[in-house]
Amino acid sequence: MLDWLKNRLDFRSPTDKARAEAYAAYQSSNWKRAAELLQPIASQHPDDAEVQYRLGDALYQLNRAQEALPLLKRAVEIKGDDAEHQYKLGNALKDLERTDEALDHHRRALRLEPLHSRALNNTGTILEESDALEEALDCYRRATLADSKLLPAHTNLAVLLHKLGRYAEATEVYEALLRMQ
Repeated sequence: MLDWLKNRLDFRSPTDKARAEAYAAYQSSNWKRAAELLQPIASQHPDDAEVQYRLGDALYQLNRAQEALPLLKRAVEIKGDDAEHQYKLGNALKDLERTDEALDHHRRALRLEPLHSRALNNTGTILEESDALEEALDCYRRATLADSKLLPAHTNLAVLLHKLGRYAEATEVYEALLRMQ
């Protein structure tokens, strides 16, 4: 990551230094610092999808979904073929209880990247909440196959199997989950 960044940026430029510092904070999950540093950069570069996305994601990570939403939407407007951008926009919409829109963006992410495990898992949760249980089950299964270490997908799968009265299958998933931890 840093080599790519170094090749892309001119560190003599104050803007590039600020961007590098902001991206470093983002990469280390220092969401508050990343958001502080990315705010002015995003204002100066409204057509930079990556800056809009990273600021939106940092705000989302700080539980500020309402503030993140326009930034994530802007990132998708600029670069709609990015599965991660679609996925994060779906998450923000879901947190704001705009589930139909969230489901649409998660499905867009999956069209772009069919094995996006977190998008599969989150699509499953939306479908489960809307009582599309067999579809949700399929999403959870696919998520666990796409990423065998994605614990929330395994948990969701086990819980839904139990809810459907498929106790033997649920027990198998629970036992596998316990072995993972």
